[in-house]
Amino acid sequence: MPLVDMKEDPYEPVGPSGAECCYPYGLQLHLDADDLEKLGLKTPVAGQEYHITAVGQVVGTHLPAGSEDCACDIQITMLELIPEAPHPGEENETAADEMRERVVTKGGVKSVIGG
Repeated sequence: MPLVDMKEDPYEPVGPSGAECCYPYGLQLHLDADDLEKLGLKTPVAGQEYHITAVGQVVGTHLPAGSEDCACDIQITMLELIPEAPHPGEENETAADEMRERVVTKGGVKSVIGG
């Protein structure tokens, strides 16, 4: 399955601070000092991008009575973070920009460039 842009529209307040964000709260990972050490990372810089490889296990499913909308909880059990390195001639392009060139919206491919 290709990567899917999980951006939501419109933005809604999320998380304990109520800060506005364009991605669902449940997709944010919090890594403490021990986690960063396991991953071999010192102090990541805000805005820096990483490619993430993960293994997760479904630990719960939810189907509210009278609804057809299912939700699930996935516990990440293994994780790898690889810093994004700039490509020659694309120093200002982020990994997210690169992926948006391939997959533009959640729910299906709206536009495919170069493929």
